[in-house]
Amino acid sequence: MSETFQGRLFPKEAADSIGIAPATLRKYSQIIEDVLEDPDFFARTEQNNRTYSARNIALLKHISTESTKTKKPVKTIVEMLVEEGNTEFFSQDNTLPAQNIESLPIKELLLIIEQQNKKIDQLTNALTTFTTEVRQEFQDMKPLIKDSKQQLLELKEQQEELNTSVKEQEEKLTSRAQITQEEEKKGFFSRLFSKNK
Repeated sequence: MSETFQGRLFPKEAADSIGIAPATLRKYSQIIEDVLEDPDFFARTEQNNRTYSARNIALLKHISTESTKTKKPVKTIVEMLVEEGNTEFFSQDNTLPAQNIESLPIKELLLIIEQQNKKIDQLTNALTTFTTEVRQEFQDMKPLIKDSKQQLLELKEQQEELNTSVKEQEEKLTSRAQITQEEEKKGFFSRLFSKNK
């Protein structure tokens, strides 16, 4: 497989996959950057060498084909693409526009697969990390949950004891009230009979 930089092809590999000379690739790349007024359109290495994503290669292949077929200047072709709103070619996304995937040779398809595998690996790693963190948080929470359950049981027991105590007090008060009423009745009748004598 071709040498890549962060899932992108270096100029020689990119030129070979498009079917043009490296010098032509440099020329096309410069024209694209000039028309877009974006000198950083192509990702670069620390040595300032351009690198090419599958989407970049699809764009350059389209330009090369159109230039050969119509004999129009490359600059004109790029300007027309921009004017027609073919933004899919100029996206910074490294993946390929869906409608162009069938026309790619094996090399570019392998590059796309490599890029997608890297994304899958990143997502898998992120999911694994997240799952591990959630598991750890759950383990950390287990003692708290257990303590909370114990405290809840203790509170229920205290509540039941309190309810029992309140009920007993109510019964005592009711009993005293009844005794007091009976004593008052007896006293009333005693006094009543005393007066009548």
